[in-house]
Amino acid sequence: MKRPLILFILFAGLCQCQQTGQRPDDSFDPAVKNPAYDAESGPLVYLDEGHANFHTAAGRYRPFVKILARDGYRVEPFAGTITPEALAPCRIFVSSVPTSRDNRSAFSADEIAVLKEWTEHGGSLLLITDHMPDPPAMAGLAAAFGITLLNGYVLNDNPAEGKGPIYFRRSDGTLADHAVTRGRPDYDETISSVTSFTGCAFRAPDGFEPLMTLGPLKTCWLTEKEGEFPEGTPTVDVEGWYQGGLFEPGRGRAAFFAEAGMFSAQIIGGTVKFGMNADIAPQNAQFVLNLMHWLDGLI
Repeated sequence: MKRPLILFILFAGLCQCQQTGQRPDDSFDPAVKNPAYDAESGPLVYLDEGHANFHTAAGRYRPFVKILARDGYRVEPFAGTITPEALAPCRIFVSSVPTSRDNRSAFSADEIAVLKEWTEHGGSLLLITDHMPDPPAMAGLAAAFGITLLNGYVLNDNPAEGKGPIYFRRSDGTLADHAVTRGRPDYDETISSVTSFTGCAFRAPDGFEPLMTLGPLKTCWLTEKEGEFPEGTPTVDVEGWYQGGLFEPGRGRAAFFAEAGMFSAQIIGGTVKFGMNADIAPQNAQFVLNLMHWLDGLI
């Protein structure tokens, strides 16, 4: 989830409200019981900040950086042009919610080609977009890997769960039984559920390994204006579409997710928590670590 307006739509059922701020939860104190690496000795992770990214290392993704650092990873912001030389020191490249104007790609054709080739030759890539209006900024890069994005808001129409977060569970098959959800075999890292906060939906080609598959009563609203859902807004039933998963292009590994709040720990309106800090998402933090371990080749 990205902006405050939609949170109030989902949690309080309000169609109009004043934006009240969205900030990282600096009280989030994740426990990493079995760090993968000694402090500051792990692989280098670049967090993209060169494409008008909504989430940055010093901003709303501070909690993401914090939990990776506690696992031993070295995380650095990356604000330059993506070239083979720039990527050479990096083990995992993360881009969360790049933005652009006029539905254009945030990445140049050259950058897309470099990232695709880098991944095919052994790099690891984590791409994260969110709800409308952000998918077009990622669409060109996603398409290079065969992914098709919907530019809308996925809402949960399950009356038992409300209009808010979307729950993915191993028990009903919406969360896959995979190395990422099982974790490292010598530790208690099994994931039974993951929670996302709105986002969009996508389809993927053969060879894609879904982790988070949208279940029944999930609808993508293709609204024209951010946070506005007037009568007559086109909708798509997205049961069977994805919000997260993996693929292995060439010798590399890549992950794609269509919701960014689940990787964060944020506070909205002064009190409401969403992301890894939310009571309704108790296993999101371990999921983030397991995913990084898969990208890193540890599992």
